[in-house]
Amino acid sequence: MNRLKPILSALIFILIVGCSNENEAEIKDENLINEESIDKSLTDYAYDEALAYLSFYFDANLDLSNLAAYAETSDDWSNNVVLTEVILEGSSNVDGYVVIERDQGTLLYFAHYKRTENKIHLFDFIDNEDFLLGSSTNFMNIDLIDYIENDPPQSEERRFWGWSCGPSYEVSPGSGQYNRTCCYHIVWQEITESCDTFAVDNLPGTRPRIEGNF
Repeated sequence: MNRLKPILSALIFILIVGCSNENEAEIKDENLINEESIDKSLTDYAYDEALAYLSFYFDANLDLSNLAAYAETSDDWSNNVVLTEVILEGSSNVDGYVVIERDQGTLLYFAHYKRTENKIHLFDFIDNEDFLLGSSTNFMNIDLIDYIENDPPQSEERRFWGWSCGPSYEVSPGSGQYNRTCCYHIVWQEITESCDTFAVDNLPGTRPRIEGNF
């Protein structure tokens, strides 16, 4: 896996499109952050790291004026995180998602949807991982913000972000060789095309989630 490129300083401007009416604002949902919290998270955190990195990555002064969707949840390591869509200027689709730690503003994860190539460029800033995975259009059309809003599984039930490996099994009776089937997840969603068989002593990722014994 390639090492991540250094995060360069860059300035980009963002406009949050408010879409909640007065009644919706009164609804309390612990999985969502209100408009006031969104403003605070962007101002205090995202400008310093996440948005600067995105500007560097896309090599452009991004126009994120279409950006409207945010949600709050917890990841595998009990971080309170903010997940937001990335929509580039002139795009009619979500171009990816970025995850920042809510309280400290640390950039945790980033996924760039390369739709024309049917691939996702994945970044895990916690474990310093950077790689491409094949993915179907169906996966990239999942609205992950909506998924969080509708009470997704908790991290103890499924991996929030990264590799998850199933129970080990012997390749053939008496062989002494054991494998696991591992798949990559983004916001609890399995990327089916990532699923593959790995030897138990050569699992993917820095910290794959492992099920079962051995």
